[in-house]
Amino acid sequence: MRIHEPDVTITDFALTIECVVLSALLYNIAPNHSFLLTWFLVAFLSIGLSALLGGLLHGFLANPNTKAHRQVWQSTLAVLGVTAIALWVLGTYILFGPASARIAVQIAGGVWFLYFFYIVFRHPPFALALAFYL
Repeated sequence: MRIHEPDVTITDFALTIECVVLSALLYNIAPNHSFLLTWFLVAFLSIGLSALLGGLLHGFLANPNTKAHRQVWQSTLAVLGVTAIALWVLGTYILFGPASARIAVQIAGGVWFLYFFYIVFRHPPFALALAFYL
């Protein structure tokens, strides 16, 4: 089996390992599992999962006309949306406090469902994930 883009694939897999290790360390050293810790874990784990999916796409599913490519692509975009939510929640928590962050979870979660349904019924470009970050 040939790896289509070995440099990107290896980088994605390395990022996955890094995120899993950082998540495990954070989980083990944090004295209490607070709202803030939970969202840091969501951020790291979703980045790691999206990198894993990206590695599969770039390395082994290069043909965009296959069903497997489409499903992994949609999953990658959906998980990147979870990363965006986590980062918005963390930023809101840091800037405005926990009450505002809880509201951000609700708003961002609602917008994510719209984003998710668009992903399921279309074959959107990566730019959509970038726009969702905004």
